Amino acid sequence: MESSSILLLFFLSSFLFQSSLSARKLTALVDKQPLTITYHKGTLLSGPISLNLIWYGNFTASQRAVISDFVASLSGDDPTQQKQPSVSSWWKMTAKYYFNSKVAPPQLTVGDQILEESYSLGKSLKNVDLATLAAKGLKRPAINVVLTAADVAVEGFCMSRCATHASSPRSNSGRFAYIWVGNSAAQCPGLCAWPFHQPVYGPQNPPLVAPNGDVGVDGIVMNLASMVAGAVTNPFGDGFFMGPATAPLEAATACPGVYGKGAYPGYAGELLVDPTTGASYNANGAHGREYLLPEGWKPREKKEENEENSSRPAPPRPSLEFCRTTTGVLSHHYWGSVAPPPDHQGTLEFCRTTTRPSRTTRCHPKPECPLMPKCHCQTTA
Repeated sequence: MESSSILLLFFLSSFLFQSSLSARKLTALVDKQPLTITYHKGTLLSGPISLNLIWYGNFTASQRAVISDFVASLSGDDPTQQKQPSVSSWWKMTAKYYFNSKVAPPQLTVGDQILEESYSLGKSLKNVDLATLAAKGLKRPAINVVLTAADVAVEGFCMSRCATHASSPRSNSGRFAYIWVGNSAAQCPGLCAWPFHQPVYGPQNPPLVAPNGDVGVDGIVMNLASMVAGAVTNPFGDGFFMGPATAPLEAATACPGVYGKGAYPGYAGELLVDPTTGASYNANGAHGREYLLPEGWKPREKKEENEENSSRPAPPRPSLEFCRTTTGVLSHHYWGSVAPPPDHQGTLEFCRTTTRPSRTTRCHPKPECPLMPKCHCQTTA
């Protein structure tokens, strides 16, 4: 099946990597790449886009409401009606990518909601099953979102991914983009719902309080946010991304584990705290909801780049080692074995290791892998 899939590897919470045009196999990749997300002249999703939600398995009405309200908060509601910082202001980061293309940003709305409570395909799903479920929704203009309940096992879930965005094969009727996100509450909350659960690896800091009182569902929102950003800006593998096309980093996956200013391994960053519930969040949504959303890679606009290039010589381009892990089990050591010193806050080491699929690995820095001068992330809190 031809797809452009994002495999969510684990920086304890939503560390995501995008797949190639088949289910992505993470292999050794060591290459020098520009430190920016660039447009590769492919198709972007534009105009009115419905996000159709396909609920597979048992979700309560309150769980569905939390996720539906998040989708409605992206760009369907008037941003002035949301407290700041808001979900819609977070989404503006994704819209900025379109300034570097001739395509208008999409306007997202909640579409159809399809309940698959009978587990029609069983409780153990393969990739082909996800594609089958995604095909139940309206194909275009839409993104079909398959959400699997906590008791549903999915191929690669909790082993190499927490979520995926992909696309249907080419056909006379065209292609459509779809997303899958799993509820990790019963299977791997320390990997797919961090920082709302004690991490599996790394510094064992106390988990944060989930803003909607449901670790699995709040984890779904974090992962869904990253998937939506990737699905609209790189739906078919030739849109906006950084690095090699076979293992690209996208708008909301290039700064893993970062949710606020000053983030470092084991610490999600400076966040807002609800005075009543004690929950941590960085974005306000519809109906008074609060959400924790991943930091997005801030795009460089052409005007900004031209002005900078004309005012001073371009700095030397550091190399970037794109080492991957085939196990999908990453620890808090992803940025190094210890937290960065105070004078190096904001530096990220994108040094990754590759092992055979049968092994579990932790990432440690390598001397030949340079520190990234700055992670151009947008801060929502």
